[in-house]
Amino acid sequence: MTRGFHQRKHWAMQMHERYTSDAMATYYDVPADSVTPIDADADQAGALAADRDGGVDTIVSTDSGTVFVAERVRPQRFYKGQLINPDFSLRVETSTGSDAEYRRLLEGWRLNRDIPSVYVFGIGAAPDKDDCLSAGLQAMLWIDTATMLERIDGDDLPSARHKNRKTGELTEYIDIADLRRTGCIIDEVWNDTLKSLFDDSVTLDPDFPRSNPRLNGNRCRLGDFA
Repeated sequence: MTRGFHQRKHWAMQMHERYTSDAMATYYDVPADSVTPIDADADQAGALAADRDGGVDTIVSTDSGTVFVAERVRPQRFYKGQLINPDFSLRVETSTGSDAEYRRLLEGWRLNRDIPSVYVFGIGAAPDKDDCLSAGLQAMLWIDTATMLERIDGDDLPSARHKNRKTGELTEYIDIADLRRTGCIIDEVWNDTLKSLFDDSVTLDPDFPRSNPRLNGNRCRLGDFA
């Protein structure tokens, strides 16, 4: 794996520890220790060592069952001099040409295998990753993985595919507006509503959503991803 991949992985771990983990605990109305990160090497504090090839990044233990979550966090970016939100992205191929999460998840959906029930997509509050560590998140979106894969498989979800010239990685990019339009987004939280979760001086915004009944991970089993 490339140096860039390991840097992204380390940054994603930091954002999980500082922001997305607490947000998921609040969303699912569970204690903080009910949100367990999954890591192939268990090099993250409190992580469970497991094979992540199936796309599982986090296990959330709720009263109604275990929810398997895939995570993606991206910073904002500049486009034509303006700060904009990033597209949701899934790697298609790794730098070595091996299948990445886009192809593995799509194959799993086509073969009726268990897949992560939800993709949590965090958008950093700054264009620089280091600044995001202190600025936090601009938004979090809960994406229905099965619905998204169904739309992709039926050519109903527009996307753009690009290859990184430096790393050789191939990535699929999907506009957030298209995810909304095709019914892939279950819940989303933006700006002050989300920031209220991390600000000790204010109470949690009443508009912060709680677990949507569409999110049911009971049929998912971690062993299916090993």
